Order: sequence, then C-alpha cells, then structure tokens
Amino acid sequence: MTSLRGTMRAAVYTTYGPPDVVTIRDVPRPTIKPNQVLVRIHAAAITTGDARIRAWDIPSIVMSIPARLVFGIFKPRKPILGTAFAGTIEAVGDQTTALTPGDRVFGACDNQMGAHAEFIAADPEKNLRPTPQGISNEQAAALPFAGSATLYFLRNRAKLQPGQRLLIVGASGALGTIAIQYAKHIGAHVTAVCSGKNEAFVRELGADEVIDYTQGDWTRREHPDDQRFDVIFDTVGKTTYKRCKHLLKDRATYIPAVMRLPELLQMIWTPICSKRVVKSGVDLANPESLATLEQLAQSRVLVPPVERVYPLDQIAQAHRDVDTGHRSGMIVVRMAH
Repeated sequence: MTSLRGTMRAAVYTTYGPPDVVTIRDVPRPTIKPNQVLVRIHAAAITTGDARIRAWDIPSIVMSIPARLVFGIFKPRKPILGTAFAGTIEAVGDQTTALTPGDRVFGACDNQMGAHAEFIAADPEKNLRPTPQGISNEQAAALPFAGSATLYFLRNRAKLQPGQRLLIVGASGALGTIAIQYAKHIGAHVTAVCSGKNEAFVRELGADEVIDYTQGDWTRREHPDDQRFDVIFDTVGKTTYKRCKHLLKDRATYIPAVMRLPELLQMIWTPICSKRVVKSGVDLANPESLATLEQLAQSRVLVPPVERVYPLDQIAQAHRDVDTGHRSGMIVVRMAH
C-alpha cells in the first residue's frame, strides 16, 4: 500500500554490502521542478549495475575511482538504487506540456538513480518515452538497461552489419537476450553461448546456433575460416580477448561489456599488433536510444524477457537472484500502489 501523502516507500541502503543492506523505508516523496514530471512507478528493473554498486563490486580500479566519486567514497551518496522503470504520470510541472497525468511511460535515470521507489521525478525530454502498446510495465522496465547497452555495444561500437557472424557470451541473460533479438533484426548470424538448459529459450529468441558452455571449454573449439566471427560480444565478463582471438576473423571486433584493466590495455594494444580491435566503454541511456527502443518494442522487434517479478518488500531477494549471475531475462520489482 502506498504511504501517507507526502511520503513514499523506497528500497534504501546506507552502506555497501550484501543484499540485506537494502531495506524498505518511508522517505519523502520527490518534488518536481517546472520542467519535470512525477512518475508513479509500477515496476523497476534490478540490474547488474545496481547489484555491483550495492556490493561495491566494481570490475577494476580504472572504473572504481570515478565510480566512487559519483556514488560515494565511504557510504552511498544516493541511497535509493535503480535506473530503469515504468509507470504512469502522477503530476506535471508548469513548463511541461507533452505529458498528462495517467500517461504510461518508461524510462531511465542512469547516474541519478532512485527508481527503486514508488515515485520518481524525471525530465520528460531526457528520461522518458511513452510505453509501447502491448507490453507490460514489467517488460517496459526491463527495456532501458539491456536495450540501451545493446544499441551502444552492437550498433555504435561494433557497427554490426547484415550477414555478419556474431557470438554472444551470456546469451540467456538480461543483456544477451536483447542482443540476440537486435542482431537478428539487423540480419546477423547469431551463435549463443549459454547453458544447455537454456538452448530452447535462446533459439526461440532467434539464435541460429548454440554452444553449451557446460560441455567443456568452448573457447578451445576450432572453427574453419568461414565460420569464425566478425564480432564477439561478452555480455557477462566470463571470457577474455586472449582466449577468444583465434575465433575471430582477421578484421573483427571483440566487445567486453564488463571493462576491466586487461580489457582497457587490450583496447590500446590489439590494433597495434593485429587487424582486430577491442572496443568497450560505458553506456548510458539517452533520448535517442530510448526513442529507438520505443520503436523497436512497438514493432515487437524487441520483447524484453522477464525471468522473475518480486514485490518491492522482497527486493533483497531480487538482489540475491541478480548476484547469482544465472538468469534467463531481467529481474523486476513491482510496486504495490
């Protein structure tokens, strides 16, 4: 049940640590500026980014130092996690005319955080898009994180083209499942690396071939030249360029979604000693990517898989699920308004 007027229920953490550091509290409801809207959140995604920040499990010192400055050196500067959400407009600022109360929207607030709560203040031009017809609030909340990352890594960094061969590591996860759908929309040939139990699932999403990582070290497999890959996309940080380089074509691209120090050094060194490239980076949702995701979801090109939905009261368990790393879709929390 929604809290008394002027307050809201939110998942709050005041120290870094395991999932149990996240607790439900009553906090002040956000106030909006003239150019903002107040969104009543119905569903929010629990992403790997949320879990890493909560546990302070940042992949490398390269990312850790700036992350500390943004999120807090000794304790969290922003006590409410969550960047991807879906809901309805509750109120609009005096300078806002594009949206009205009751409109369904989805969006992302990235470094602003704050989506694991009943309400959030958002800039409608930067943070929000209309929720596509035919998808649930839970699916809409699952779209910005993996969708924006897919566009950034496969469209912007790899520049994936029709007919190219793509290998996705972690293909059954939140990011991998969206990457499969996007790559098939582009017209690429997709090989999915996942556990055997998820083979039918990723094939249903569009994967052309499946490699079961539980059946030995798949990176040791030999591939004829015409079956090597134009792009390898490691969505979960489970392999390295060194282990996979023999699987790549001569002018191919290796994309690690998790950027650690070795990947950073590889980005510099690889183009010097070979024709291949390693590309990574930090993706943030932006108005263009959200608009593109709206169009792709509206046309049913992208249907975000949601593995499990928890009530907000059980958000600590949702974090535990994300921590396991073995999922087939996004973990989402639902608000009880």
